[in-house]
Amino acid sequence: MPSTSRSASTQLDVSRKVTLKILTSPLIWLFIHLTYIMIGNIIGEINEVNIREEILKFDKYFWALLAAWWVWDDMKKRKEFFPTDIVAFCYPLVLPAYVFQTRGWGGFKIILFLFGVILVFGIIEISILDYLKK
Repeated sequence: MPSTSRSASTQLDVSRKVTLKILTSPLIWLFIHLTYIMIGNIIGEINEVNIREEILKFDKYFWALLAAWWVWDDMKKRKEFFPTDIVAFCYPLVLPAYVFQTRGWGGFKIILFLFGVILVFGIIEISILDYLKK
């Protein structure tokens, strides 16, 4: 009987670790943020309120922190050094440089993936807003 309780306890610990790893993933927060922007713009359009300025203010800080977080997390995995404070201030220039430095031309796929995700969320938002205007 004790082995069953240990097994359940071990499974619970593994489940907690997996959940924590998922919640601390920069990619998950990217999807959450893009969903937040999309829903905020749609609700603003429905209520005829322009909230884009407020979202853009938050958006600037979010992208900087997300880029620095991702580089910091990636540096730990690769055991390399790259100054994350520079990434936080100049992420549109430094993030592609970091990706190409660590992955070579294979990093181009990562940059395309990020642009693709942003583009898909933008297309969904625009199509929903067009549907609501009709």
